[in-house]
Amino acid sequence: MSKDPFIIIAEDDADDRLMIQEVLDESAVKINYQFARDGEILINLLKNNTIPSLILLDLNMPKIDGRQALQMIKAESSLQQIPIVILTTSINQDDKDRCFKLGADDYIAKPSNYNDMRIIISRLREKWLKNN
Repeated sequence: MSKDPFIIIAEDDADDRLMIQEVLDESAVKINYQFARDGEILINLLKNNTIPSLILLDLNMPKIDGRQALQMIKAESSLQQIPIVILTTSINQDDKDRCFKLGADDYIAKPSNYNDMRIIISRLREKWLKNN
């Protein structure tokens, strides 16, 4: 029997956290999740052996931003296998290129509405969480 997938969502914006939470909570497929409001909290969770099936990572966060967190995670051999999907408002091609160079598995522009977020979460679940 497989366990429910667990994701960490590194997101500092309260409205975005609420929208993601509502989408995950309404999902027919149970997904356990935890929010990290900045990159420092994310790194501390990972250091304390909270190993998720997937990390959703915003780029523009306080303390340690998403780019720095991505680089730190991918530099740690015990964490390199965790898929990391960048979920950000940045549509800057340089950001996208840099994230892929640092080891991001996907890069998605944040949607502005609930229905689009549902579609994104559904696609992420199918792509990254189907084996759990």
